[in-house]
Amino acid sequence: MKWKKELILSLGILIFINLISLVLAQCLGGFFYEGRCYRIGNEIKINNTYYYVDLDGKIKLQKQDNHKCMNDFECLNNLCSDGVCVNLNKELKDNTQIIKNISKQNITTCGNKICDRTIGENETNCPQDCYTGPDFYISLATLKDSYSINEKIELTDPPEEENLFQIIKNIFKWIF
Repeated sequence: MKWKKELILSLGILIFINLISLVLAQCLGGFFYEGRCYRIGNEIKINNTYYYVDLDGKIKLQKQDNHKCMNDFECLNNLCSDGVCVNLNKELKDNTQIIKNISKQNITTCGNKICDRTIGENETNCPQDCYTGPDFYISLATLKDSYSINEKIELTDPPEEENLFQIIKNIFKWIF
């Protein structure tokens, strides 16, 4: 009888040890492989193929670009954006090329009262922003204060504050 109790006790201890080993092998929610515990989201390389530990604790094959995903670790490129695996390097190259193509175009913002020569605006293609003509005004004095439609206007000498020589000089500066 005594040997039966010892056998039952030994079997109980073996079962207990196996249960503890099983719990440890499960890594408390992870995946145990080749003596190492992999937790949720960890990447595992087996025979040059990449896997990940999913939320359910199982290993799954990492996904290629454009496949549906919920987490970055599901994707080979480790980027899940808007529910799809994305290759960030490819996206950057594509967007860089788009930006280069846009920058080659002659884009202007003509009409904003700022002459931006860095984007190709100049006096010819955007005179409203880049006009660099003379900064002078001509003041005219007339013989009357009011005129009717189609009436001829007779001009007198220029006002005293500016002389004719200065006006002509400013006109020549502007032209040449």
